[in-house]
Amino acid sequence: MSKWQITKLNRHIIESKEQYGSEKLNGIQVLSVTNDRGFISSDKKTSENVCSYKVIKRNYFAYNPYRINVGSLAFAGAQHSGIVSPAYVVFCCADDLDPEYLWRYLKSDVGLFFIRQGGKGSVRSSLSFKKLQEIEIPLPPLSEQKRIINKIIQLEKRIDLLKEQHSRLINLMGAFKKSLFEMDYKNKDKILTFFEFKRGSFATQKTKKGEYPFITVSGEERTADGYDIEGSAVCVPLISATGHGHASLKRLFYKEGKFALANIIGAILPKSDAKIIPEYLFHYLYSKKDDVLIPLMKGTANVSLPKDRLLNIELSYPDREKQLKILEVVRKADFLNENIKVSESYLTRLIPSVLAKAFDGKL
Repeated sequence: MSKWQITKLNRHIIESKEQYGSEKLNGIQVLSVTNDRGFISSDKKTSENVCSYKVIKRNYFAYNPYRINVGSLAFAGAQHSGIVSPAYVVFCCADDLDPEYLWRYLKSDVGLFFIRQGGKGSVRSSLSFKKLQEIEIPLPPLSEQKRIINKIIQLEKRIDLLKEQHSRLINLMGAFKKSLFEMDYKNKDKILTFFEFKRGSFATQKTKKGEYPFITVSGEERTADGYDIEGSAVCVPLISATGHGHASLKRLFYKEGKFALANIIGAILPKSDAKIIPEYLFHYLYSKKDDVLIPLMKGTANVSLPKDRLLNIELSYPDREKQLKILEVVRKADFLNENIKVSESYLTRLIPSVLAKAFDGKL
């Protein structure tokens, strides 16, 4: 239960029906409501046909009555004025309600819940301005609203900075990993010297669930009622990820044990005398997929990677002991990257949590 006064929006928001006049406004933009913070400029040009369009000013809101339940609500903030379709509802805040505070509330989980509740309809769901005014909101004094928003903005800046640092670190680790496989070693052999090829036999859509892992090009976790590969294998999609005459590979996979493989993926399996560790080969091919694998793909409509071209790739590699040391470094780098991703997921959930506390008067 919030310690702030709970009040309906009908006392604090005002609908604006101001229309774009016939006078010329320099640089006026026709805007469209997006699902994010603000507006986007449409391809339409101002003309005599937009006289009925509604004016958007600084700190105004606009929403699509039929799509607000899926987030079609925009806040002009400090943007320049523009105009929107007359189909949109445009409103602004009274002096006792900070527009930024209202924006945060309406986009929060609790705000969206009340929007969806108010937008229920028997034929087509919509939220009129009258229904929007019935939504209740915890309303602290204006000075407190501004304090809350200032804290949120400062927190967002810190989070954005951390995400930038995370991104730079991930890119740095990726470049470092790739450099480990670009060194020129004295050993040189083709893949077919130490590996065999086996194509997967399971249809992606028709395979029944079971006890064995099932590798598909999407990378999603699936199971199968049988298996066709056993041991350590480097799994390479044989069909372009995008198709339409464009060569593309998004994922490669390394798997051990018994597992099922989709019939558009090939498994590279080690021979008994293999001098290249399968996991090392996986990281080598993955780090070079854009430079080595994709140029080998051919076809005009269905671009594919032929088995013979794949097995004839020649690589330079160190001795087994050096491969093991490189893999140890790569695993540590991957572990660090995974922890960074987990940290980012926590950061993403932090703002909604802080907002919930703010609306309860606990920030």
